[in-house]
Amino acid sequence: MNDGNYKEAIAALAELIEQDSITTIFRYNRAICYFSINMLKESLADYKVLARQLPEESEYVFQQGKVYLKMDSLNKAKVYITKAIVMDNEVGEYFSNRGMAYLKNHEYNLAISDFSKSMFLSGKDKTALHNRGIAYLKMGNREKACQDWCEATTLGNNNSKLHLEKNCRLTPCTK
Repeated sequence: MNDGNYKEAIAALAELIEQDSITTIFRYNRAICYFSINMLKESLADYKVLARQLPEESEYVFQQGKVYLKMDSLNKAKVYITKAIVMDNEVGEYFSNRGMAYLKNHEYNLAISDFSKSMFLSGKDKTALHNRGIAYLKMGNREKACQDWCEATTLGNNNSKLHLEKNCRLTPCTK
């Protein structure tokens, strides 16, 4: 799995699950492998089993939302990620992913709020900064978008650098 041999890992994990269906780490790792090779229905099925086994574990609910997000099932993604946030509202990644669902659904104010909350919880997150910049630009606030992309670029986000070059007159970045 760590070497990117996901199909081999899936086969090995399937054997372990068959021998011991109670130990959740095997199914969790298999779900990650499925997700990594875009076998999203299989990944989702494993996360659903895990959520039934450990209903108090927000991570399994969140991962279902993340799979739905990758499937572009935005409403389902928002429902599951929001449920995870209700269970544990201190995880920046949860807010960042829900922000992405809002962004893809053209709900820019909600996206900005979630990306900001993600950064509050996680510190300077170059991906959340970049995505918040996109939301700002979509709302017509080029100045704030450029500020976010500038900051994300200084943190190493190459996509933000491209957005700066295309959309902003800040050279070099100024605050």
